[in-house]
Amino acid sequence: MPPSKPLPCSDEFATPEEYVEELLDFASTCDTWQILCGAVHVVDFFVTEPGLFYAALPAEWHAFLLSQDVMRLLDFFVRDDPDTATFADGQTPPESLVKYIKTIRRLALRRNVQPPPEADATLPALTRTVSVGMNPKKIHEVKRFADYVARLSSDIAADANDEVTHFVDFGSGQNYLGRALASEPYNRRVVAVEGRQNNVDAAKSYDTQSGLAVKPKIFRNKKVWNKILEVVGPNKSDPEAMAAAIKEVVGDDGDNFRKIGSEELSYTVEEGKGLLQYISGRLDNGDLSEVIEQIDNGSSAEDRKRLKLMAISIHSCGNLSHYGIRSLVLNPEIHAVAIVGCCYNLVTEKLGPPTYKHGYLRPTLQAVNGRVVQEAYAPTSRRA
Repeated sequence: MPPSKPLPCSDEFATPEEYVEELLDFASTCDTWQILCGAVHVVDFFVTEPGLFYAALPAEWHAFLLSQDVMRLLDFFVRDDPDTATFADGQTPPESLVKYIKTIRRLALRRNVQPPPEADATLPALTRTVSVGMNPKKIHEVKRFADYVARLSSDIAADANDEVTHFVDFGSGQNYLGRALASEPYNRRVVAVEGRQNNVDAAKSYDTQSGLAVKPKIFRNKKVWNKILEVVGPNKSDPEAMAAAIKEVVGDDGDNFRKIGSEELSYTVEEGKGLLQYISGRLDNGDLSEVIEQIDNGSSAEDRKRLKLMAISIHSCGNLSHYGIRSLVLNPEIHAVAIVGCCYNLVTEKLGPPTYKHGYLRPTLQAVNGRVVQEAYAPTSRRA
């Protein structure tokens, strides 16, 4: 399913090469852009002394920006025509600021959501049980990206005459995307790779509500259980208070009254149904060999040879974006990649010294982000 244009750039550019040439020229010559896109985080504006606003922005912009309402500035930056925008106090923006805004708009990739004609009717809706925990923004993103990933895998299967067996979700978090793909109408097998156990526990809790996971049945004495609840009082959500109440009422024989752990949930393999598998771990590069070894795809060697994976991720932070792209090169089992990245200011270059930080803001050659420093001097064998 190739796009109509290789790059979703402005129609002002006749070819992608023309766009890239102008983008590189702007990125390599505009100091303001280099500073704002050189690992500057919004928090830096509040913690940097004497103030990142004065250090990062041209002096001729200061008076105008400080005199305007924030919401009016947002309209000016994003919506209004910079050449004709008017302001209540009669001020006019500096010519260099207008030029900067117009250049940024020209070079920004188009972000319009345009489903193919056959999908014009409606995208598959996320049921209440699948969308549990999502806000409206997340529902919008997951619904569209899940549909895109499913259509992309179908096109790959048609071209190669061999379907994608699993989706491998980088940094799955609470697995909103994976849960949607494993549910109706997609019913796909998803491997969720997540390094934070609290996210995995939360994701599995949502899985039980969507019917993808089943809790073990525990038969409890109702009278004893009510007595435990009476003893624990309003502290039912406190694991230590609950454990103490169970011990007080039933002594050491309180296994049937404990909280069911996420590791006790069962995921049943059914023909034509989706399946979720969680693999804990922190990805340090694009080599997924350790993850692939843990994928459940049958017990026979023949089944394991049939693994055909697609790396997917929505909001993959920092280096996860290029780990996902490199996984296509480093792992023969990975046949496609579909990633929507974020936090690009945390992407490191070749995992070398933190040279991405602009010199104006990095007089000591030390990155603000300590994680990047650790990655920069990681052993060579760990580098992507």
